[in-house]
Amino acid sequence: MHRADFFPLPWPGGSLRIPPNWVRGVTLEQDVYLAFTSDGRWADVPDELYLRELIDLDLQDPSAICGFTRLYGRLGDSGQRRGEDGLHRLAIFAGDELVRIHNAGQSAAEDWLGVAAARLAADEGIDYADALDRYLYEPPGPEDVQHIDEFRAHARALRNLVRIWDYHLGGRTFDELRQQWELVGGGLYEPPDTPSRALHLFSALLSHGLVPFHVRVDLRSASDSPARHDGARADLYAKLCLQIYNHVAEGATYQRCANENCRRLFVRQRGRAAQGQNRRRGLQYCSVRCGQAQAHRQLWHDKRRAREMLGLGAPAEAIAVALGRPPETIRRWVRAGT
Repeated sequence: MHRADFFPLPWPGGSLRIPPNWVRGVTLEQDVYLAFTSDGRWADVPDELYLRELIDLDLQDPSAICGFTRLYGRLGDSGQRRGEDGLHRLAIFAGDELVRIHNAGQSAAEDWLGVAAARLAADEGIDYADALDRYLYEPPGPEDVQHIDEFRAHARALRNLVRIWDYHLGGRTFDELRQQWELVGGGLYEPPDTPSRALHLFSALLSHGLVPFHVRVDLRSASDSPARHDGARADLYAKLCLQIYNHVAEGATYQRCANENCRRLFVRQRGRAAQGQNRRRGLQYCSVRCGQAQAHRQLWHDKRRAREMLGLGAPAEAIAVALGRPPETIRRWVRAGT
């Protein structure tokens, strides 16, 4: 099956602007759930966030998950419309694990009441019952608390989408796709058993994530903030699905960073051009920093090799040929005592 078999819909099938995301303050509680504050800010979603920071994130580290959420926003259901655009998006692969995650997310707000009341009682030296009464005036809702397993479920779903698309582009074998699949044994969904099943999963899961971006007419006044329209109210999971969709729609291909200590997948290079205009063609490194680091590392290796060859009596010309560098560079190293 070729890339042309995927048709971005609806017409015209071009890439779409990624809306800003509403990022609320957040704390990690008991290494189990994320508690959100009432304050927040609109923030741009970094280019290739799904392909870089999300891939690099250690999902076994609750503090790292909280840090990611603090920078980029809640990954997964907003808590306000679970049935429409929350964990339901993963329901095509549902199992007992999905039910457990859903129930844990629903009960997290109730659990948070006890934790918050106990903390308030300790901080202000009042009875626990009085502290609890304060919170009951404005009890937290599902939008105020997220179970950490809900974050993990959405993160793993996005990372599996990357694996399927990279397989489809020829970047890995089907066996590698299955071996690297996440959620194996978790009950949510198992690795695809055939290539066609993998592509079906890609189409179905990505399409579910893109539901908030259906074609519509948005009513706005002159005083409205643009950030509150154009899909900005969609959650971060949907926006990262849109990043994947944009790469599919523009026919982008994944490249693997040539930095031996990085090797991450990327589409455009970060670090030199303005956002949205990052370089895409003829690149070896995912960022300018990675290219510089590899160049420094290669220079160190070459100088060490030159010293070894000089010690064996090799002339500068032979060393230059072996290292692929100009003879004058080798002579300069010799003069400098390399």
